[in-house]
Amino acid sequence: MDEESVRASKVTSFATEQNIFDATNIPQLAFAIKSPDKNIQIPSQKHILDIVVNKPESIEAIYENDIVNILNKLLNDSQEGEVIILSNAIMNVIGLQSGVVDAVVRARAATEPLIQIIHSPNEKQSKQGSKALSDLVAENETIRSSLLTTGFAELVLHTLTSNNQIQSKSSSSSSDIIPIFIKVGLLDVVLRLVTTAEGLQPLSLLIPILEDLKQNGENELKNKSKKILTLLQSEGINFSPSQQNDEDLNKEKVENIRLREEIKQKVEEIRMKDEENKRKEEVNKRNDEEQIRKDEEIRKLKEELEKQKKEKERISNEFQKEKSGKERITEEFQRERNKKEKHIEENKKLKDEIEKMKQNEKSKDTSIPIEIINPDPLQINITDEDGTMKKINKNSTKNNVVSLSQVLEDGIYSIETQFINSEEAFIGVGVVENSYKILDDSRPDRSPHAEHMAAYGIGIENSFIWCKGKEIPGNSPIRDNKIVKAEYDSDKGTLFFFLDGIQQPNYITGIKEKVRFIV
Repeated sequence: MDEESVRASKVTSFATEQNIFDATNIPQLAFAIKSPDKNIQIPSQKHILDIVVNKPESIEAIYENDIVNILNKLLNDSQEGEVIILSNAIMNVIGLQSGVVDAVVRARAATEPLIQIIHSPNEKQSKQGSKALSDLVAENETIRSSLLTTGFAELVLHTLTSNNQIQSKSSSSSSDIIPIFIKVGLLDVVLRLVTTAEGLQPLSLLIPILEDLKQNGENELKNKSKKILTLLQSEGINFSPSQQNDEDLNKEKVENIRLREEIKQKVEEIRMKDEENKRKEEVNKRNDEEQIRKDEEIRKLKEELEKQKKEKERISNEFQKEKSGKERITEEFQRERNKKEKHIEENKKLKDEIEKMKQNEKSKDTSIPIEIINPDPLQINITDEDGTMKKINKNSTKNNVVSLSQVLEDGIYSIETQFINSEEAFIGVGVVENSYKILDDSRPDRSPHAEHMAAYGIGIENSFIWCKGKEIPGNSPIRDNKIVKAEYDSDKGTLFFFLDGIQQPNYITGIKEKVRFIV
């Protein structure tokens, strides 16, 4: 959308959001009705029509913002459809609101819509317009005077002779020919004028065409022409050659005016096209300037990237030097570590004894009978240590998960596990949905079992929490001989994990199902 359309769109939106009768919107609306976009132009015309109808005191602002001239140009552009209808409506209302004192002129404003209806291609509407105007002529002397003195006879002459003019053009089509019922409707109004009005001399210019219709017209046109001619003759109304000459001169003047208007319109179109071309040139110029600016930004960005590349290379070289120094330090650290490993091994047995004592002490506090569900008795051996502890031995590296039979509900439960000789295999503790049956060769990180389990454990290298198929890193890795504890609160639906008494940062919440512990 170009800049002008954007501006017009904003103007229309503004007018819509404000009070549509507010005269302060008129400058914006004057700009919007010039938009080539009918989605902007038509709503703006409707707002102007609302203003002139409901706020006649705002008409002065209409003139000040040149809206009358703009609408006149739209009418002269030979447009069709809603734009021309709204333009005519606004101009008519402005005329009616102008406070004209001449009764004949005001009467013409009343008859003009009915004359338009008579010229409708819809026969029913045309006949209704003819009847309405005929009745108005019979009832109102001012209406009769207005029709006789403001050019109604010339309009009738134009319509009655239009077919001959149209048919003389090679480009005409059957759709251009004025229907007979329109001519009949106009003659009905003329007939009513002849029978009710005085001062019928202006109708004398119709005598030649009426004589022609009497001889060559359709039956209905013949009959009405005869009646009108008879009444005109009885009133002593005749047609003189001088009137014909005056009529020809008038037609020539009208044609000259039309030609001048066409020339004026063409000049205006050329001016608008020049303005449009100028605007496009300005837009192209701005686009070129914008492209130059973008090219300059790209050049600067490339230079900056090149600088960053060189800086990264320098940092990489320094890092390499630092890495070599760290490797030397690491070798020294490894030697110290080897010395300490002997001491660690000596203390290992003592630590195992202490941990076992701790486990026995905790088991006394939360003594719950332990029943384990063994999914693979051929590969898993379960022995009872002291009533509160179970020892589980696996005969192979096959994946298996064992679960406790105790359903964890109405309280806080915990399980402590110590892995021995795991050789960095897949190990961990957690919970499983009570309704889910664990089969052999199961793992909490593989479907379909993963969707029903949550556990804290370690794979071949990394430590994770697995919860319904998702992996969450961050907890400390589990190693042999460390006490791994899982604590489940059934009231809160939380599952916490501990390693050697230290709570791990990652845990699980929102557990709503009934669950059992798994190892």
